[in-house]
Formats: sequence, C-alpha cells, structure tokens
Amino acid sequence: MSDGLYIILVLIAFSLVFTIMFIFFRSIRTMQEKKKAEFNLEDSEVKFKKKLSLLREENLDLKKQVEKLMERDKKKSSLYLSISNEFRNPLTLIISPLEQMLSVSKCNDEKKKLASMLHNSHRLLELINQLLELSKFETGQLKLATTKQDIVMFLHVILENFYIVAQYNKLDLEFHNNNKEIFLFFDGQKMEEVIINLIINCIKFTSSPGKIEVSVLEAGQKENGEIKIDSSGYVEIRFQNSGPCISDAQLLHIFDLFSRAEYLQTADEDYVGKAIGMSLTRDLIELHHGTLDVKNELGKGTIFIIRLPKGKEHLSPEEIIDNPVSVEPRKSDQFPVYFPMGLSESEPEQVCISDMKNIKKMDEKITALIVDDNSIIRKYVHRQLAPSFNVIEAVDGQDGVNIAREKIPDIIISDIVMPGMDGFELCHSLKTDIKTCHIPIVLLTSQASSESISRGKNVGADDYIIKPFNSNELLLRLNSVLLKRKESELDKEFLKETREFIEQNLLKPELNLTLMVQRFKMNPIVLSRKLFALTGEPLEKYIRSFRLDRAVELLKNTDRNISDIAFSVGFINTGEFAGYFKEKFNQLPTAFKHSLDSKLELPKDKVK
Repeated sequence: MSDGLYIILVLIAFSLVFTIMFIFFRSIRTMQEKKKAEFNLEDSEVKFKKKLSLLREENLDLKKQVEKLMERDKKKSSLYLSISNEFRNPLTLIISPLEQMLSVSKCNDEKKKLASMLHNSHRLLELINQLLELSKFETGQLKLATTKQDIVMFLHVILENFYIVAQYNKLDLEFHNNNKEIFLFFDGQKMEEVIINLIINCIKFTSSPGKIEVSVLEAGQKENGEIKIDSSGYVEIRFQNSGPCISDAQLLHIFDLFSRAEYLQTADEDYVGKAIGMSLTRDLIELHHGTLDVKNELGKGTIFIIRLPKGKEHLSPEEIIDNPVSVEPRKSDQFPVYFPMGLSESEPEQVCISDMKNIKKMDEKITALIVDDNSIIRKYVHRQLAPSFNVIEAVDGQDGVNIAREKIPDIIISDIVMPGMDGFELCHSLKTDIKTCHIPIVLLTSQASSESISRGKNVGADDYIIKPFNSNELLLRLNSVLLKRKESELDKEFLKETREFIEQNLLKPELNLTLMVQRFKMNPIVLSRKLFALTGEPLEKYIRSFRLDRAVELLKNTDRNISDIAFSVGFINTGEFAGYFKEKFNQLPTAFKHSLDSKLELPKDKVK
C-alpha cells in the first residue's frame, strides 16, 4: 500500500471517528438541552399554574368585590327608597296644614310667612324626589319604557299647563313647530319630568317682562331662513328665555351635581340653579340616547337644546313596550310650579263637601275606612275626613280586610307599604270578594313611580293619591270616586242574581231581607249595605220598586183588573198598592189604566 493511500485511509478513519464523536456529543448535548427544556417547561407550567391560581383567586376576589358593590348599591337604593318614604309622611303633616292655614288667613304678613314655609316644604319634597331618581340612575335601576308618541302633541299638552303661570309672572310663553306631528320613541313619564324641569327653570330665571320660546325642529327644517339641524337622525327641542344669561364659566358646570350656576341680575337666593334637577334632567336625556346642551346667544338669553334620535334602532328590545299600560297624565295642579311668594291676591277655592249632597246615602254621613300602619298619618287623615265622613281605622292590611268585610264601608283609603299584607294585596283581596268588590279603594301612598301606579290600577284601585297630599284635593278625589263609582263584573252578576231571585219570589208578600240572607248566605248588614251601594235604595224600597215596575208591565200588556195585578206582584192590600203606585208614578193605577185604554181607543191617524 502506498504512503498516499495510507494517509487517505487514516484521514477517513479520523473523520469517521470525529463524526461519530461529534454526533455522540451532540446527542448528549441535545438530550441535556431537551431535559433542560423539559425542566424549564415544567417549571414554566408550575409558574403558569401558580399565576393562573393567583389570577383565579384575584378574579374570585374581584367577583366578590363586584357582588359586594352590587349588594351595596341595592341596599343604597333600598335605603334611598326608605328615606324617601319616611320623609314624605312628615311632609304630608307639614304641607297640608300649611295649605289650610294659608287659605283661611286674613293677615297679609302672616300669609307671606305661611307661603314661604309652604314654598320651602315643596322644595324639600322636590329634592327628595330628585335624589331618589338619581339613586336609581346611579345603580342602574332607572330603565327606559318607551312607546311611539307624537312629541309635538306631548309638548303641547304639557305647555298648556304653564301658560297661566307664565302670564302670572308677566312672561310670554310661545310654542313653535313646523310639523303637525313628529313621532319618536320615548318614555313619557321621564320625558315629562325633563320638559317640566326645563320650562320651570326658564320661568324662574327669566326677568319680567320677558319671553320664553319652546320650538321643535326636524332635520333640514328652517327657522328664520337658517337650517338648524344638520343630522337627519335627530329631532331638536329648544328652550330659550330672554335672559339674564349665565356666564360662560358657569355654563361649563351647570349640569354637574351640586354645582350652582347663579344667574346674573338675580337677587333672590331662591332663584339659583338647582344642580340636582339639572343633573337629573341631563341623565334622563342621556338615558334616551340623546344629548342636552346649553349655550348663550348674544341679545337672546340662554338656550337649552335637547337632541333626541329618531327611529328605534338605538334602543334595546327591553326598552320598547309593545303594549304599554295606560297611565293618566298628571293634572296641571300636580306640576311642581312655584308662584312668587306672597303675591297671590286670590286664594284657591276651599272644598266643602261636608253634606255630600250629590251622593245617595242611608245615614247622615258616608263611612270611610282608613288603612295605614303609621298612626300619625292615620289620625291626620281621620281629622281631615271627620267633618264629612263617619271614619273608621285599620292598623294594617289584614286588619283593613277584616274590618271592610265586617263593616262594608262606602270607601277605603289605604296605604301601600305596610307589614304583612300590603295595599296591593288588600285591594286585590277586596275587589275579588263579592261582598266587598263594589267598595271604591283609593291608594294613598309615598310610592310615586309609574310601576306602582300601574300595579295599583291592575289590582282594581279606583284612584291613586301620592303623599304629601293636599287635603282639599283628597276630599275632591274621594267625592269624585264616590260619584263615578262603576259596577264591577261581580257586582253585575250579583245584581242579576238578585233580580232573578226577586222575580222567582214575586208572589210572596213576605219577600224581605230574611229570605235574601238565606239565598245569598251573607250577613244581613253586609247584604243590606251592599245592595244599597249598588242600587242607591234600601232593600225594602228596591223590592217594592221592582213589584211596581212589574205591575206597570202587567197593566200595559194584559186585561187583568187592578186587584188581581196587585196580588200577583206581592201586595196583599189593594189600597197599599195604590198608595205606593201613586208615590212612584204620580198617578193612581186606575188613572194609569184609563190613560192606556184611552190611547188604545183612538183611531190610528189620531195617535201622536
């Protein structure tokens, strides 16, 4: 073998050995790196699991904190509601006596002091209501319940209530709109509060003589030759007063809670912007997915501008009501409008219904049942009703139901929030009982929400008065309810059964309350009161009227003599029959029969 070939073989051998060793050591290194990587992976996994565990713990803690915050908000809202209810009761006991004292006072100085006290009591009530609404907004409990309505007509109806107030304050109130109808989806109750807050703000902070203009414009409409809205998806509502203006610095904070924007040229401390009302107004507009802005225009005054989106795409399905519960709009005297103190020359006419002349009654006075767990409120209402009613009291809902079934009062005034059976349950229980379903029920309560009002109507309440209440208004509303009382379906069925029973027993002279009690299995007093409430006549007179009406039918349609007819309708004495007949129809049965015979004998062409 040559030296060259030997060298080549040696080099090949060394190369193979080197390659094998390289591969071997590389494999070892790879295994080490793999083990290291696996170790690092395990370590990372352990660390990841630890971090995941920490994150879970933190998430759990966060969740617990969120639940605590939600529970706190719930308790906060409940506390606000409780506080609101507690404040309304003493306010009732303050406002109503003040109104009565103011109405009878003859001293001008005293009237000014009483008017000031009444004015500030109403301001306190307004603040309580606004704080309650704000608390609902902050806790997310204030929800929209929108329906498609004509905003032009909506504004017109509300503004109608303020023209007299504006004139009283020497202001011109004008409403401008270029459309007869503009339909939007909005929550009527909440939008009403917005409009009222803004118009009252304009009335209170406009120097007299002055002008307030409210206008409604759709996209592309012109006012004074100038296009006012550049977005086709919005409707604009403007409230503009003739001054004084708000400074630019104060305009920046007018909607901030508890900031106060003072108007220039205003000396009276009462004429200072209410931060709660303006803040709530802005929140209610933003709840509608709209905007509320304010600006000054040189020589024109301050302008508040509402922009509301058209259509319903911006609303969630939960914010749209397909079949809304009808809620009656507030009357003009329920708007929180304040007249200048001490300027009224004529006091409101006093309500006097002590004799209740327009209401049929058996006794000298109508019986009213007051149901309220608050003894102070109960006694106060008792004092207001005592001149006009026989008043009885119940200390809670169940007591009210028991007394109502026993005494059958003519009307019931009940609180809603009571321990055990509340006012809604009381109303439902009495309205579904044939013995008591005819009794009108007025709910007197501090729960002013539309949900409470709707629920009250759904369980059959005849009227709904919110605390604090005007005692004159209370008497008027009770009188109205009594006069306009309508028969329920149960009442109609009861009257139908009563007439059928009388018809079946018409021949029995002894048909009286005793037989009726046996038929209907009711307490005699309860049955008597119920029939009187439904017919307006005592039972004995109602049965006699039924007999006489049937006698008239027999006289008209048969040839039977008068004595026979009298016996057939349950009279055993013809003279007694004749006497009652004349009392009801202003003529004796013989004269009535003769007039019928005379008409029959006339030729047809002579009969008129």
